[in-house]
Amino acid sequence: MIIFQKEFGYGEIYRGSVKDQKYQIRDHIHQFCEIVYVMEGTVYATVDGTDYVLTPGQMAVITPFQMHSLSSNERTKFWMCVFSNNCVPNYHVDVEFFHNRERAVFEVGESIRLLISDMLSTFEHPIYISNDSVPRKIKALFYCIFSEYSSLVPKVTGAKKSDVLSAIFLYLNEHYREKISLKSISKALGYNTKYLSQCLSALPNTSFPTILNSLRVDHAKSLLLSSNFKIIDIAYECGFESEQSFHRAFLSIAGMTPGQYRKASKKA
Repeated sequence: MIIFQKEFGYGEIYRGSVKDQKYQIRDHIHQFCEIVYVMEGTVYATVDGTDYVLTPGQMAVITPFQMHSLSSNERTKFWMCVFSNNCVPNYHVDVEFFHNRERAVFEVGESIRLLISDMLSTFEHPIYISNDSVPRKIKALFYCIFSEYSSLVPKVTGAKKSDVLSAIFLYLNEHYREKISLKSISKALGYNTKYLSQCLSALPNTSFPTILNSLRVDHAKSLLLSSNFKIIDIAYECGFESEQSFHRAFLSIAGMTPGQYRKASKKA
């Protein structure tokens, strides 16, 4: 399944919680960063087809558009957070850099363990943050985590299907407001269209139109919340060819019409 911003609330850009339970979430993918830090017990993770066993003191760094799942067989305590890319803009511009790392899991150093402990004692969890108001302490923690991760986990060379998927998603993330197709993407990336289609078919319960519309609807949600633009203008701004196609896609993904979403956000 594809999970995009519907995982967040209205205008939300950070969500963090401490889990102390048995836990399971099946394969999914989203355009946000995700961090999982184990404090007690064992978490089993699969990221881009690679299986990991996380024990206390270890962390998984899941960057945008990486397929992943998480589970534990017994009561496990871990900190998990999902956050939009603009929380760490210096790393967002080079997100492809993280996809080409040898692994998604690393052993956290003592300094970051202390920062996590301090952060969790400062902010009551679960915590939901909106409107670009992420506290400096949390942002600083992200930068420290990404810096340590990129210094400890080496790059890899050679293309895999997961690398191709990353290239597709990264291209879509930059061009989803344009009139694009799988054929135009294959030409831009230098791959055979049939090969790209085969790579995408590996994703469960999704399709190219679903991915494209999800990105467009996600952008539309932001505009519905932050502007007074007419719905038809938002539709065109997000790459839809008509207001009707926008309504159909929005209703399918968000479970409500654009107008209903805007009204609901004002009541939230």
